Amino acid sequence: MSVKSISMCLIIIMAFLIAGCDDDRSGNSSGVPEPVPGDATRILLTVYPVGTEEEPQEITIRSEGDVYIDLGDSILATYYCIYAEADNYYTEIYNCTKGEIITVDLDSAAGPLLTMTGTIIAKQSFWSDCYFANQTMTLHVQYNKTKTVTTDNQGRYGIGPLPLGDYILEFSVQGEPIVLNLENSNAMDYQDLSFLEPTQVDAPNIYLYPETESDISVALDFPNGGYVKLSDPPYNNGWNVSVAPEGLIDGEYDYLFYKAIFPTQPHTNEGWLLTRANLEAEFRTILAEQGFIGREIDDFVEYWVPLFNDAPYYGVYPQDVESFVELNISPQPENTLRVFLLVLPYEQPVTIPVPREYDHFNRDGFTVAEWGIFAPFLDGEH
Repeated sequence: MSVKSISMCLIIIMAFLIAGCDDDRSGNSSGVPEPVPGDATRILLTVYPVGTEEEPQEITIRSEGDVYIDLGDSILATYYCIYAEADNYYTEIYNCTKGEIITVDLDSAAGPLLTMTGTIIAKQSFWSDCYFANQTMTLHVQYNKTKTVTTDNQGRYGIGPLPLGDYILEFSVQGEPIVLNLENSNAMDYQDLSFLEPTQVDAPNIYLYPETESDISVALDFPNGGYVKLSDPPYNNGWNVSVAPEGLIDGEYDYLFYKAIFPTQPHTNEGWLLTRANLEAEFRTILAEQGFIGREIDDFVEYWVPLFNDAPYYGVYPQDVESFVELNISPQPENTLRVFLLVLPYEQPVTIPVPREYDHFNRDGFTVAEWGIFAPFLDGEH
């Protein structure tokens, strides 16, 4: 075959590959290459203590199989999130408790030429990371065209064949836009991708106590981004309500309720260690010390205490509420009490720096009180 003929063949092949990935705006990607069982060696296990800010520990194992996981008594956490990684194999995530045995069994990530593949992981601030599984994303390809990319049940994606170059994956999580960058730089690129999952604050209740029956406007402002996911009564870019002095809103609501999503992450700088056996009494004490009274405390313990029933201990960490969401209220209240708490479960006691003592909260005049919870370990809606 002549040099000219070979060149023409190569041009035709490349044209076919480019057309295959760029022919329309709605075509599907080729999908995840069929995972192939293999015998991975020199597997790196990165063990992340869950529910604390302790540093991860690395373990290298020679081959696949059963592994006993215990980071020792110097690590406070008893829940572990484990990444298992090996060259040319898909990264996998395992979750376990201290002293548990996990079975490491990885799949080969071999794929066709000019493809990209890997695992997409949703990272959590204080709970176990998880696969971004069974999700559809938008891939931006050349000439302002797009294609869809879908992950499998272990967050694995496959794209291609594509010309070498840079690409962008876009999708949203809980309404927040996520953008991930990809580079197709050689025959078959393996690239794990990750993003920090937005934080949800659950069931903030806003109590309003004007001195006389009043028309009150309440609006939420998110200084670092965020939005209202759920509300009752409906938020509609703000509440405009009539409120009686005892706090009854529009003749039927005891409080304004909402859930919100934030890109900002909570912290564990200080707080209290509570025991499951005395959880209600200890929560009542904490809330009263901060200035909550009566039905505000009753509503909190009635809703939340039954949900915290799996662990013997719970860490409770107060947050800087204003960094998540600001309240704009008209007429302006004389006194405002706002508390968001991050709650994390523990299997054994942990040392938590105790917060400063709170000043007495004054309730003279128009008063507003609000509490909310971050509970990333609770599954599903609550």
